[in-house]
Amino acid sequence: MPFPPSEMYSLEISFSASEHYEQLRPLRIPYLKRPLHFEGIDDASADIQADLQFPHLYKLLLKITPLEPVPAEVKVFLSFSDVRGNTYFGTLGSFHVSFPDMFLPVRLPPELWATLFEQLWMAGSKFPVDRWRPECVCRSVQVLHLGKAEVKKMLQDNLGAFVVPTPVTLEPEQFDFEQEEFLQNKKLGAKVEYAFTLNDISIVFVWQCFVLRLETVCVAVFVPPKYHLLIRCTSSPTVSVLRMVTDRARLLSYLDVFFKAWLPEPTLADNVSDHHEEETHGIEMPQLEQSYVLDQNEPPDYLL
Repeated sequence: MPFPPSEMYSLEISFSASEHYEQLRPLRIPYLKRPLHFEGIDDASADIQADLQFPHLYKLLLKITPLEPVPAEVKVFLSFSDVRGNTYFGTLGSFHVSFPDMFLPVRLPPELWATLFEQLWMAGSKFPVDRWRPECVCRSVQVLHLGKAEVKKMLQDNLGAFVVPTPVTLEPEQFDFEQEEFLQNKKLGAKVEYAFTLNDISIVFVWQCFVLRLETVCVAVFVPPKYHLLIRCTSSPTVSVLRMVTDRARLLSYLDVFFKAWLPEPTLADNVSDHHEEETHGIEMPQLEQSYVLDQNEPPDYLL
């Protein structure tokens, strides 16, 4: 008898356990038959669409309930009987639950997302949810040398379902976009000339002016069972600042891998602007790192 047999009876698909997820219930299929065209029968009158229906195909919905938002690997096992009563056991490999797989829209109507974003972002010491108070919340920042057009497209492609659809009122972004734009344009060969003559008591400066038009996109993500991840992206034509706030510190550790999955690989030119030397530019630059740094007041695990 060929294996796997053309007909399977009492097929049961079970899953390995994980301490971070509720145990997945087994899936049971009473009867499964191999489609005729897979058995080598070439019949021009056969309806191929019929092979995509019962008993050749089952569409099953697998419900995954996280206890903690941690990526996991789930192994899949199966058992079934054939027409002669023989019982077989085997494995179907495994599947992965990644960090983005746990993203869900916040559990409010979209017109209220902006209000929720503002309240969580600016939560004070008397906020009713303890883990969103300033001493417990975790903040992070990442600077990307990508313009607003590129970052906006990437956010829409990867987090479009979670973008806050209405304006959000927050404190102004503190990053010095003017200085970064000046250095970026100077690196690209923009002309910045200055001259002065003390003998003639005249000073002449010729600067290239940069008109900055910043754009802000806010993203609100619900991460089951009870956490949230807020992202505010403020972009200029050449640089973007992503600020993250969450009530679950460990979520930040997964964001590096998440961003690397859809951001372009950094080039040498991108890395140069992260290390502006004072003797080269004559300007003291802030330390910019393309890695996540947790707030020094990171809460202990028992608060999470």
